[in-house]
Amino acid sequence: MLRALGFKKTHLVGFLMMQAMSFSIPGLIMGLVIATIFNFGFQFVIYAATKISFGYGLSSASILIGIVAFGILVPILSNITPIKAALSKNLR
Repeated sequence: MLRALGFKKTHLVGFLMMQAMSFSIPGLIMGLVIATIFNFGFQFVIYAATKISFGYGLSSASILIGIVAFGILVPILSNITPIKAALSKNLR
């Protein structure tokens, strides 16, 4: 539909990627907050049972994997098929 209205292919790809990121970034932020809350609770339960002291925060590796893999790569990879479908349609 947007191509029929005059969108160039590069603008359409950018628009679809921006739309995917507009959904994934708030979800990523909410996911990290919820993961931190659950991590704090689980580590508190483990500390109460074992009396072994350790930090309550998320590790930098888990934050990096969450942001890069699930916050950026998954939305981009999930948009490949819809973008190919949008660009392959005939405008007639």
